[in-house]
Amino acid sequence: MKRLWIASSLVFALLLQPLAATAAPLDDAIALYNQKQYREALPTIRGEAKKGDSTAQWYLAQMYYYGQEVGQNYAECAQWSFKAAEQGNTKAQYGLGFLYEEGLGVPQDIQKAFTWYAKAAEAGHPTAQEIVATMYMKGLGVGKSYGQALRWYTEAAGRGSRFSRYQLGRMYFYGYGVEKDETRGAKYYEMAAQDGQVDAQRELARYLTGLKDQPGKRVEGVAWYVKAANQGDGESMSMLACYYSDLGDNNAALTLHRRAAEMDIALSQQEYGKMLCAGKGTEVDYEKGFIWLSKAAHQHQPQSQYLLGMMYELGKGVAPDEQMAYAWYSVADLYGYPPAAEHKAAVRLRLTAAQIEEGDAQAETIMSSY
Repeated sequence: MKRLWIASSLVFALLLQPLAATAAPLDDAIALYNQKQYREALPTIRGEAKKGDSTAQWYLAQMYYYGQEVGQNYAECAQWSFKAAEQGNTKAQYGLGFLYEEGLGVPQDIQKAFTWYAKAAEAGHPTAQEIVATMYMKGLGVGKSYGQALRWYTEAAGRGSRFSRYQLGRMYFYGYGVEKDETRGAKYYEMAAQDGQVDAQRELARYLTGLKDQPGKRVEGVAWYVKAANQGDGESMSMLACYYSDLGDNNAALTLHRRAAEMDIALSQQEYGKMLCAGKGTEVDYEKGFIWLSKAAHQHQPQSQYLLGMMYELGKGVAPDEQMAYAWYSVADLYGYPPAAEHKAAVRLRLTAAQIEEGDAQAETIMSSY
């Protein structure tokens, strides 16, 4: 199952922080563990775990998870996590939720995953609160409930979770389980964006640049696109490229559209293809332009579908083929791109009945591949 939240390689590492009120020998063993002296730490940790100490049980579970001085064994990890979790160890409860979610050492069971995440969330574990909120939001392992999602995102946001602040922004911005309030949503976006949450930076930028009657906000929004793009966000690169294009800076626009296109951003695949065909910021390259427009066309970009029709009709970057031109014009027309209908009709006049029938079939094949 795809992780709800964070990469599995980080889950347990984030939890390895000593709990207070442990016995002195165990304190020493944990210190050795944190110094990666696993061989020296293992005897005490194992001994205390067998005596029922939940902290030791949790550390022993980690050693089995990572194979630290013991053979990697997810089943043993799950058993020791369960012993600690039953005693109220919050980190173990969260970890056990993760094991059930991934099916590591236990049968994969999203309902049990939710149960253990929820126990950790109730005990104040912020990441568990984020995950529980997301599970309520999506209806995973529990009935969908925007109200509960709002509750848990709010709890986690209060503990500093930038992801939860971003999610709260989305809920208020789009009215998921609450009255729609774009201003309040934008405030949550800004809180998360200030803390480096890339999705929040992009959405805040989208909101601010959309305030047409406030030019100063547009400039602020572009600055947030820059921050998100610098973190590798493809959509922000694409929007920045459009901004540079509007300013007439074709070199900057081309570079950003190329980077975003390579990240599978459909709009940039289209715009990069168009720039290659027009020779903006680069030499004219119809063949390469055709490739990128094809990628965009298969991502439901109607202008790209229309342009492919033109390239087939004119033989630009591809061998002339009026039947294929007719097929692509038909697809663009079905997607509601106005110029496509006229071109489709013009090409149709030059085709035989058999070619028209085959072109219609090709258009259906293209549509069915989406």
